[in-house]
Amino acid sequence: MFTSFDLLIVAAMGLAALGVMSTVLMFLIRNRIARRVFMYVSVALALYLAHAGLYISGGMFLGQAAVSFAVIAGCVAVVVLDVLSKKNEKLFTLARILTAVAVVTGFANALLF
Repeated sequence: MFTSFDLLIVAAMGLAALGVMSTVLMFLIRNRIARRVFMYVSVALALYLAHAGLYISGGMFLGQAAVSFAVIAGCVAVVVLDVLSKKNEKLFTLARILTAVAVVTGFANALLF
């Protein structure tokens, strides 16, 4: 039988696998539309992890809440950069890098600390 801790570990491993897979595919695929799809999957994952960090902290741990709000601000910046980067490849690369940073920071904030 699985205990609740076992299920938590399975969920954390699933989130980590989804984060790694979407981040790696966001950088390796050459098709711009597919890269944007994986970027938005990563942004959605980062927003979920930021929400989980806020929910876990419950407002008691201000550092964890501040990091969650920073991840949310980073996700908003990614969407703005993506809208602005219609023909500019450098802005799109910056948006993808910021997405990867937001996913890693959100994962560390929600599940590691």
